[in-house]
Amino acid sequence: MDLMKAAVFHGPGRVRVESVDRPQAGRGGLLIRVDVAMVCATDVKTWQAGHPLIVPPIVLGHEFAGTVLEMHGVPGFAPGDRATAAPYIECGQCYFCRHGVPELCETKDYPSNGAFAEYVWVSRRFARRGVARLAPDLPREAGAFIEPLACVLNGLEEVRFRRGEFAAIVGGGPMGLLHVLALRDQAAGLLVSEPEPERRDAASRLGAQACDPAQAHSALLERTEGRGADVVVVAVGSPAVAAASLPLARRGGRVLWFGGFPRDVPAAIDPNIVHYRQVAVHGTTGFASRHFRRAAAMIMQGLDPTPLITHRLPLSHVVEALELAASRKALKVALVIAESGDAG
Repeated sequence: MDLMKAAVFHGPGRVRVESVDRPQAGRGGLLIRVDVAMVCATDVKTWQAGHPLIVPPIVLGHEFAGTVLEMHGVPGFAPGDRATAAPYIECGQCYFCRHGVPELCETKDYPSNGAFAEYVWVSRRFARRGVARLAPDLPREAGAFIEPLACVLNGLEEVRFRRGEFAAIVGGGPMGLLHVLALRDQAAGLLVSEPEPERRDAASRLGAQACDPAQAHSALLERTEGRGADVVVVAVGSPAVAAASLPLARRGGRVLWFGGFPRDVPAAIDPNIVHYRQVAVHGTTGFASRHFRRAAAMIMQGLDPTPLITHRLPLSHVVEALELAASRKALKVALVIAESGDAG
């Protein structure tokens, strides 16, 4: 059995780069060399405290782009193609798939391993629905943002964002700023509420108005003739912040709780905002295959997420990468994995 290098999660606080079995594509499907992978907030939270759905030992990482090395029975792909794979695809048959929420599928299919590794294999079935072929001239790093952008598109679909509406985004971290990129050509205005000056500067460079949370409500009312935002996206994992986001919405507005929250920590909300102001609260997690395909199309058509990358490290520095992401000193941290693959 051939071996490869991979970052293996062994439990909270324990991630090691090890030699593990390299997946084999002889069963059919695609063998993809991982060229670059992004560190996600889920990777950080799993490394810090574990995750109920992630059972160690397991290879972390799910935002990546790479190169097809072997192709067996998958039309439309050839060795040498640039590609990225989703971290899962829905089954299409379970109750949730049949009732229009495939992101909540009970029997998802997965690639061979996570993307903090030199190679990933996907089956023929997975390749047909969960792999995007990337343009040869698309920077590898851009292709690694397709999965997080798919999550953004799922949320915006859930809150029915319409062109010409005003959006307030609570949190100027990587996912908050990815919402800015997804919305800036559609929204009448964008306001980002963020306490850290560096992240406010990043939001401003991307085209949003950015302010400290203490000024967010007054700034929002000034921008919207006293109404508030049509859509509020909470891109942080704080129940208290989520509760405090409701007054930012106009009467009849919609609030999306996008960030993942800690378990067993309640949020105390004012139900009168929901009742008398008719503010609707939504939550989303993950994405469906249709969001993944749409995200791939948007990035291939010119949406450039690479300005969100602040650090680049080799796979051997994965713990440093996780520490950087956890410290909030970084936006997106890229792990450049393939020695022969350029990151740009």
